[in-house]
Amino acid sequence: MQPAVNQKQPQREVFPICLFSLSVLFYSGQSIYNTYLNLYLSSEGLSDSQIGFIISVSTLFILLAQLFWGWVSDRVKVKNRILELLYLATAVISLLFYVGSSFWFLLAAVTFFSIFFNPIIPLQDNYALEYLEKSRDKGVLVGPGLHDSGFSPLYWRFLKASSVLACGHRIRKMGNDQFYGFRHGGL
Repeated sequence: MQPAVNQKQPQREVFPICLFSLSVLFYSGQSIYNTYLNLYLSSEGLSDSQIGFIISVSTLFILLAQLFWGWVSDRVKVKNRILELLYLATAVISLLFYVGSSFWFLLAAVTFFSIFFNPIIPLQDNYALEYLEKSRDKGVLVGPGLHDSGFSPLYWRFLKASSVLACGHRIRKMGNDQFYGFRHGGL
């Protein structure tokens, strides 16, 4: 069946490999961090109640931070700048994990890290959806299956599970002390 003469054929756009690669790296890191944070804190000598307190306090600040960063991103014209700021702050703050290991220091490090790290998730998802929506509005197809909402959640779940399994295998092979001991003479 031939398309009507006046009907515009959708054009193909190059697959957004940078956006895809950033998402793969971020979601892999996020799943590893969220899964193994408790083990890291335990390997630093914290008790279960101290670990629970750190997770509880950081979760409270995550809720407040997501409201704040969502409000800020709604007010600015270029949302990429907010994402860039959050990525940069996350990278810099992550270096704190190599500096100290006391309870109060780790409480501050996990909380500050969470304030900048966790709001990236909804903002990055929003950016990706806006990108796909703009390409759809222009009649552009961006890669196979990306407009299908069933593809993305299944793919990300598989990616997260495989990242955690690979990291768990590496921890088992190296041992907790070597894996978490980078600042204690590793690398």
